[in-house]
Amino acid sequence: GSNSRVTDLVNETSIWIVPLMNPDGLTAGTRNNANGFDLNRSFPNYPEDYSTTASQGGPNLLGLEPEVIALMNWSYGRRFVLSANFHTGAVVVSYPYDAAPGIFSGQPALTPDHDLFIELSTTYASNNPPLFANNSHPFEDGIVNGNEWYLVTGGMQDWMYRFMGDAEVTVELAVPKKPSQSQLPTYWNNNRESMLSYLEWVHRGVRGVVTDANTTDPLPSTVRVLGNPQLVFTDPEVGDYYRLLTPGTYSLAINAIGYESVIVPNVVVTSGAATRVDVALVPLVGLRGPDGASLFLLGLAIVIL
Repeated sequence: GSNSRVTDLVNETSIWIVPLMNPDGLTAGTRNNANGFDLNRSFPNYPEDYSTTASQGGPNLLGLEPEVIALMNWSYGRRFVLSANFHTGAVVVSYPYDAAPGIFSGQPALTPDHDLFIELSTTYASNNPPLFANNSHPFEDGIVNGNEWYLVTGGMQDWMYRFMGDAEVTVELAVPKKPSQSQLPTYWNNNRESMLSYLEWVHRGVRGVVTDANTTDPLPSTVRVLGNPQLVFTDPEVGDYYRLLTPGTYSLAINAIGYESVIVPNVVVTSGAATRVDVALVPLVGLRGPDGASLFLLGLAIVIL
């Protein structure tokens, strides 16, 4: 209530914070959990462990560590749009992919949203002077593609992006693994503006609600930018979606099982607030032909710009 910027973020954004993912490691002073697993190497790896997305059902949790299972279930139930995980040991913002089929460690492994990840990472880094201007490492402007830095299999940010459609980066906050308590106010001041500016990105791009044209009920749907294979998903309970995009003009493809697909052309995205595109999909109506063969009557869709 005393800071309008923060108040707007809290009022208009569902913000979730996980203070600690590895309590075993904190207690023991190790990177691994009590079972001896590095949790940021223990998520499913694409394509060996999965090749689907959240639109095709929940994640396969067989054989995973309990902390990883908890994080995956929690994420699947909330359809996050934007996230970051925080580490120490370096000073840089790392963005996906950390690993990709056929690409060796030290080479760029770029996502279909490479330009978006550059903007997201730069937003965080440029607002943190020690990170952005750090000349003690080879990372230009304080950002790096994960695989170009070094290959990581089973990392969280790749799973969150590939499976959940959530744009996630990894922020390395400090070279010391355990900075002293006296340094925490300095780290807070260095990262405060970065975190706020990064959070505000969630309100950019395109957003809207996908519903059934007959009932107005929310629909579990996928939203894709034409020319880009990356999917984002509506919240199945509310029907809302958020597609982060850099400024430009895009065409959107919206799909739901049992409904006529819709393409919304010429959606203009600015650097300001997200463009609103609500879509009401018409169900496919099953009919029977004179010979008993199944036919389909394709409906039209209502698009509200």
